[in-house]
Amino acid sequence: MSCSAIRLSVIVPGCNNPEKWWRRCVASVLAACGAEDEVICVDDGSKTPVEPGWVFADSDARVSLYRKGNGGLSSARNYGMGKVCGRYIAFVDSDDEVSPESFDHCIRHIEATKSDICVYGVKTIWVDEGLYKIDVAENKSYGALRPIDVRELLRKRLLNYAWNKVYCRGFLVSNNLKFDVDGMPCEDVIFNLHCIMAGARWCSLNYVGYVYYRTGLTLLSSYKPSNINGLMAGSIAWRNYKQSSQKAGEMFGMFGEISEAELQKAEWVNMWKPKSPFTMSERYKWLKENGRFINGRYVFLEMVRSLVLAFARRCLYFRPVRRWNIKRQYPDAVELRSGVE
Repeated sequence: MSCSAIRLSVIVPGCNNPEKWWRRCVASVLAACGAEDEVICVDDGSKTPVEPGWVFADSDARVSLYRKGNGGLSSARNYGMGKVCGRYIAFVDSDDEVSPESFDHCIRHIEATKSDICVYGVKTIWVDEGLYKIDVAENKSYGALRPIDVRELLRKRLLNYAWNKVYCRGFLVSNNLKFDVDGMPCEDVIFNLHCIMAGARWCSLNYVGYVYYRTGLTLLSSYKPSNINGLMAGSIAWRNYKQSSQKAGEMFGMFGEISEAELQKAEWVNMWKPKSPFTMSERYKWLKENGRFINGRYVFLEMVRSLVLAFARRCLYFRPVRRWNIKRQYPDAVELRSGVE
């Protein structure tokens, strides 16, 4: 098939993921793709390289596998964007899956509303805790997003991801839009804010098409989960969006200014999350160099305090406590009735 004939390109990045995740993900993507679509799998420097048989699903000609040195999730997505041919682009993380008609519904809605980006609903599953929740919007054509529309999509927890959307490739190319390789853990929202500020026309679909699995081990845990530069980049992106909205005469009342001290606190908390790759010496060094949010004389005491809290999270954070915490944060989370691998 010639490059110009391809309708949709689905980019699936992964790093150090179990084989069964790749198989489950790619199988779901292929079920949602048509004969004129392609699937671009990017192995971002896995310690055990992904084998073609893991993802080719009986040698399906629509699937291509690329290997590159480890550069992070944004780097893998950008690499995939450089390989695609489709008129539309979608992103799927290799530990998740999509519903069979997701892409068809989105593309039809984009074409019917003459939009550049379509947002669709998400089913979030906490596998270990046996809970799930659903976030979905209504069928709607927004045009260029106003701050009130941004607030609506944020409230429905649908804006801050790249993987529950289909993008027109022409719009991304014409505006030279790529993921910020230093933006983790804010790369998705930075990318979407740049799309908004470039004047993208948005629409939303009342369809739950993406299954987001949350376990102790996820795609993001394959990369360093802590990056002060990424947190700062996310804050700057919001600030730029706020300023551009105000210049356009639109009311913006969602977010206050985020101080560097608050970002550093968030960074420090991230460094102690389960599966964090940071050693004790790396954490202590970071605290001495960057922990300006506390008095420098108490660096050692802060380290001890964080050790105690980390021990409690790892050893005392039992399933009932985790379930309670999820329901506290997400009151709409309900029981998962069927088992999920």
